[in-house]
Amino acid sequence: MRSHLSWFMVALLAVLCLSLVASVGCSSAASSYPSKDINLVVPWGAGGNTDTVARALTDASEQYIGKKFVVKNVEGGSGTMGSAEVAQAKPDGYNLLLVTAGPFVTVPHLTSVPYKATDAFDGILQIGMTSIIVTVKGDSPYKTLKDLIEAGKAKPGTITYGTSGEGTTNHLSMVKTEKESGAKFKHVPYKNTAESTTAVLGGHIDVSIAEPVPIAQALAEGRLRAIAIFEAERFKLLPDVPTAKEQGYDVVVAGWNGVAAPKGTPADVITKLHDAFKKGWEADSFKDVVNKVKYNSLYSDGKTFEQRWAKEYDMFGTLMKEAGLKK
Repeated sequence: MRSHLSWFMVALLAVLCLSLVASVGCSSAASSYPSKDINLVVPWGAGGNTDTVARALTDASEQYIGKKFVVKNVEGGSGTMGSAEVAQAKPDGYNLLLVTAGPFVTVPHLTSVPYKATDAFDGILQIGMTSIIVTVKGDSPYKTLKDLIEAGKAKPGTITYGTSGEGTTNHLSMVKTEKESGAKFKHVPYKNTAESTTAVLGGHIDVSIAEPVPIAQALAEGRLRAIAIFEAERFKLLPDVPTAKEQGYDVVVAGWNGVAAPKGTPADVITKLHDAFKKGWEADSFKDVVNKVKYNSLYSDGKTFEQRWAKEYDMFGTLMKEAGLKK
């Protein structure tokens, strides 16, 4: 009996020792993160609004993580190629994604993508919103959103508006406007907002649905007029632009940005990344850049960010189905 008990105690001690070694090893590995530079994939081209904000954030955050963030632009598929690359990466904290709304909540309703955001990513934090603004040429007869909507009712399908592509949040903001108002417009998709802005300035379309950065100079010079913004409240950096809601149309649609990691990234690694990015987000150097490009910085933690994209995936899916856009 004693012999059996002795062997049992030896075996138990061996198991406990192995468990202790494993736990110490895991803790040591986590505490050494990061041991090398960290990639941040921006799923859009260099030089655009998203890229500018990403680089400002990484520049401000590096001192708090102890290693360099390497921004990598992966264009294609309306943001889905870069998103897919990170979704399929090893969840070790060395490959992150600068999240944009389209590849997470709209484009997957239009075409097959090799991921579903809620299953493929862990949120780290949200860093801001990308305001969506209704703009017309400076000498346009449309002074307000009501003017535009009344024209869209009187001449259904003849008023043209340009966006950065079918199924984008810019496009869906007008789909929702049509649903709320009963007006009907004609959509003209472009590759990006810069192209649609050029088109409206050249008189080729009546309206461009735009983000602040590509239109800032034309607005300041009076060549463009902003007649509405699809926010819950006026944007602090464009205080004279009324919301659609205050003009009587319940349309609140915006893009957003944040940082995510592949699903399964260790929780303590997520925490380290969150804390570094949060301090970078709070830094004056980051604020200076986002104010200059009229970016609406807004923070939420990773879990709240995940809840946003899950809710909006369902919301946009319903909206796109009603508009006949779903695959």
